[in-house]
Amino acid sequence: TTRIASQFLGLVHNEDGTYHKFYERAIISNWRDHCGENPYEFELPEYSVCVTDPEFGAKGDGFTDDTKAIQAAINRVAKQGGGTVIVPGDDSEYGKRYIVTNLVLHSYIELHIAENAILWQADDISYYDELPRFGHNVSMTGVNWPANHTTGNMPMIYTFRKKYVKLTGPGMIRMCDTESASEDGYFKYIGDNVCIGCCDRMHVCPVAFVENDHIEISDLKIIRSSGLYINLNHNKNGFIGNVFMDESKCTGADGMWPLGSNGLKITRIILNNNDDGMCLSSNYNDPRDVLWVFAYPGTDRGTHNIELSHSMFNCYTFTASAVSFCTWGTDGPDLGKQEVSDIHIFDTILEGRLAIGGWTDNPYYGKSPFDSSEQDDFSPVKNVHIHDCEMKSP
Repeated sequence: TTRIASQFLGLVHNEDGTYHKFYERAIISNWRDHCGENPYEFELPEYSVCVTDPEFGAKGDGFTDDTKAIQAAINRVAKQGGGTVIVPGDDSEYGKRYIVTNLVLHSYIELHIAENAILWQADDISYYDELPRFGHNVSMTGVNWPANHTTGNMPMIYTFRKKYVKLTGPGMIRMCDTESASEDGYFKYIGDNVCIGCCDRMHVCPVAFVENDHIEISDLKIIRSSGLYINLNHNKNGFIGNVFMDESKCTGADGMWPLGSNGLKITRIILNNNDDGMCLSSNYNDPRDVLWVFAYPGTDRGTHNIELSHSMFNCYTFTASAVSFCTWGTDGPDLGKQEVSDIHIFDTILEGRLAIGGWTDNPYYGKSPFDSSEQDDFSPVKNVHIHDCEMKSP
């Protein structure tokens, strides 16, 4: 492996066997020189606005709700035919902090979170237009894993059925991070709430790009998510590069789901989380798809042409696979529309309960109640090439 996704410390090894640190933790900065071209690259109009302009009035003071100001800037650029919305940073120790609830991106828009700028999920429920749900699961009788971060609450940054959309850094997205606790290195399970502190937390997906054509998410840091970090449901022609995800706050914090997508290049991802790293799945008619992800029975629900390279996935709980094949399309009448196919993974460090694993029993079809015991309830997987990776787990 090339170590493009490794983190380095500068140390001097002294003659007495001790070490002296002379450089803080760092990563390779010119990663684009080594990760190949972006085959889905696109340009946007040169028009740009800054969310702190008087017309919009975002404060970035760490307590004012800046949602409407930033959304107004996004809407203005969209009305002008596209361009860039800049969320500026500053030179303060902790960064310029913009409190937000839910933002919606439009076509031909780049939301650029500048260096030392933070979009921070609001923890005050009075800021939300729709009252958020707390706790891990929404109530859905007889449905496995109806998590609030996918089924109960809207994402923090969301785009649906748009084209030519970018979300870029080098700034940060920080989620609502009320207290959580673990026991012996694993989250302690407590009834319907999955871990200590779970019932007091809004579980929200930080970034969700759903059913878009031509997307980019790059040079971004996302921390403290209590659920899935990046949802990439049914997109075409996308590039995800140089994204750092860390400090998960609850179980179920998968890294990314390119579920149903066709044509994604994913490169230089540095992920430390507590569930699956990348989930390659096919869901025909998932009963949880009711709020901002939707099922379309009869259409192609497969995942195709996905490349993962130059990355590091550290997925550190007893259920997690760094790369997980969740082949849940067997309820579809045409399994040719439920395939996971043409997957290329290389130069990536994979660590979890399993480096490569999966849930191959469809939880929404077949034996009920589901217990993951059926041996023939999985949809097709084909043309998978995994090579030159460092497998740090079975």
